[in-house]
Amino acid sequence: MFGHMRRSFRQCLLQVGAGSVRYILMKKTLLAGIAVLSVLSASAAHAGQRPHVVVGKPKIVYTTIRGAMFPPPKYDKPYDGELEIRFFSSSEDVRGACPSTHSDAACASHSVDGKKCWIMMGTEDVIKSKGFAYAFTLRHELAHCNGWKHPNSTEGKKFNIGDKWDEAEGAKWIAANTKVPMPTLPKLTRILPASPPVVCVTPDWKSEPCESRKAAAVEAEADRRAKRAPNTETYAGLWRWCREHPKTEATECKEL
Repeated sequence: MFGHMRRSFRQCLLQVGAGSVRYILMKKTLLAGIAVLSVLSASAAHAGQRPHVVVGKPKIVYTTIRGAMFPPPKYDKPYDGELEIRFFSSSEDVRGACPSTHSDAACASHSVDGKKCWIMMGTEDVIKSKGFAYAFTLRHELAHCNGWKHPNSTEGKKFNIGDKWDEAEGAKWIAANTKVPMPTLPKLTRILPASPPVVCVTPDWKSEPCESRKAAAVEAEADRRAKRAPNTETYAGLWRWCREHPKTEATECKEL
């Protein structure tokens, strides 16, 4: 009897345990079903929302291109005079070297007879930082060496790429960064490297260390002072002067 009761008790326990398991599984299944329903409902809600497109006029974007004048063909040719090009490493120095044009990129001037020309311009890096092509800038300035002239200001007049300017002898406006072939420089061309720092050149325009110039200048000044006439008003003055100038070549000092 007691054995039968123990078996019945175990069966009830197992049934209760199994019922607990089924309850937990059902609960988890129910929660999972709610979660899936929520996701599907959200997906359906998003799917039901169609994108709202506003159709209007097309947007027009204007881009300003920096322009520059390409010289007329009769001036865009090799310069056959004596040319001197001085480079500068900053736009401020270029502006200081071009007071009449106020340009911070380059400028040029020539002699009355046109046989000599001087070009002041920034280095290639300076020119590019201003939006100009280096070869184009050099050809523009060489055209000035050949006698081309144009106003320094458009006085507010607007131009498009490809337009010609009558006041500049029919020069054509092109993009300032247009790539063109490098010009041919004359045989008599002297180029002074960029400054600062200060660059020293020999009479034949070869670079040399400036320290040697300083030493030569000091020596020349000492020689000039040595040859200066002594103070001979009094003997004491002559003696004092000769003491202050031990390297002098004055005969008065040698006779003391």
